[in-house]
Amino acid sequence: MCREIKTADVKGFRSPEKILGHKPASLLLAYSGGADSSLLLHLLCAWCKENGVGLYAAHVNHSIRGDEALRDRDFCIESAQELGIRCFVLDADVPAIARERKKGIEETAREVRYDFFREIMEKENIEALVTAHNADDNLETLIFRLARGSGAKGLCGIPEKRELGGGKVALRPILSIKKEEILDICRQLDIKYVCDSTNSDDNYARNRIRLNVIPQLKEINPSIHGSAARLSALVSADCDFIDGEAEKYVNTPDFDKIGRLQALHPALLRRVTDKMMSKVTDAMTEYVHFEALSRLINEGKPHSSLSLPGETEAVIDFDRLAFRKAEPKREKTEKNTEIPLREGENRLEGGYLLLLHTDFPISSQKNQLQEENIYTLFTQVTLSSDKIVGNLFCRVRRAGDKIKRGGISKDVRKLMSEHKIPLKDRDRLPVVCDDEGILWIPGIALRDGTEQKENAITITLSVFKKQ
Repeated sequence: MCREIKTADVKGFRSPEKILGHKPASLLLAYSGGADSSLLLHLLCAWCKENGVGLYAAHVNHSIRGDEALRDRDFCIESAQELGIRCFVLDADVPAIARERKKGIEETAREVRYDFFREIMEKENIEALVTAHNADDNLETLIFRLARGSGAKGLCGIPEKRELGGGKVALRPILSIKKEEILDICRQLDIKYVCDSTNSDDNYARNRIRLNVIPQLKEINPSIHGSAARLSALVSADCDFIDGEAEKYVNTPDFDKIGRLQALHPALLRRVTDKMMSKVTDAMTEYVHFEALSRLINEGKPHSSLSLPGETEAVIDFDRLAFRKAEPKREKTEKNTEIPLREGENRLEGGYLLLLHTDFPISSQKNQLQEENIYTLFTQVTLSSDKIVGNLFCRVRRAGDKIKRGGISKDVRKLMSEHKIPLKDRDRLPVVCDDEGILWIPGIALRDGTEQKENAITITLSVFKKQ
């Protein structure tokens, strides 16, 4: 049974229904066992019972605090059982996972928690995760982001509702309640909780803010929590408006053209590029990244690029800006690799396949490849075999490559640019060579004098690209 508690008596508690705009079928509480989540457990238990809503809890043991962490885990299991609430538990070796992922402990712990929460929500068909973030957490977050040089979005603070993806959301019903108020309510209602000893360890940045910075701010302004909340609300309203304008802009034709982007106000440009980048990665840019991206756009140099967080690249592909996943760095020796071509199928890197046939039709094999829905015909050429000098092989382009075309040697890099070959494909496109040099670049050029002639033995080269 739930402890006798009336949610209406707890000033600052916002019901999940008010935050969501509708009554959820069930909720999952992120339950650490601390004062915040213990109070929220009892508030939700009472509210869910009154409204016929299912309630679950989830606890993660990060394996950081030894016996103390095991104590917290057991406390959460027992407290949930007393209230008749099912509690899911994960024991995770976060330090080991952090080493494996080459990330910090705090970042890894958060990833592990939310992966666990999402897994439960999918399995149990739970719409909303509820977390016990409070007014002190919001103030700490603002100060932390300010210290790191955050933009306007960072000053929006912790939102009352946050999208988790896949139709799932996170709710913060006690976001406006201060920590000292939470402790007072727990004492009044005799709600038991555990204390995390690492909260007093000022080796963590957030702890230093909580222990040293906030007390000083409260001496300057005893109502600092409310002031921080008002700041977040005002900045959030401004951000919502600019985000709306950015959404309108990205739905207009040719919005990604460099000339149009150069004309945008920096505040709008930041939102537009964030929206474009979000299609590729969840990583966020900071001020230094946006400054570099602005320079890239203003210079507008075709084929220039910029590395960004989340293994992402911003690229000016001709006269448009695009974001893409950065290609893995390849060994320098790879460009020197020469693949001998033989009769029949030749599987090449970059998802290409080359069919080589001498003097007989290949339509049946072409049709088979296309029917399998694996490859599509990229391009094809037929040439006189007597014009091939020595060995026939394939490689990717190299610096300084040239091909004889129209009586002169033409630069391959310029030819690729003229034929508008995307930047990401230029170092993958097969270059067919013989011992004299470049013979054929699919879709671009065939060397002078090698064209098919009557009564000559011919070779047909067909290049397919994996779909």
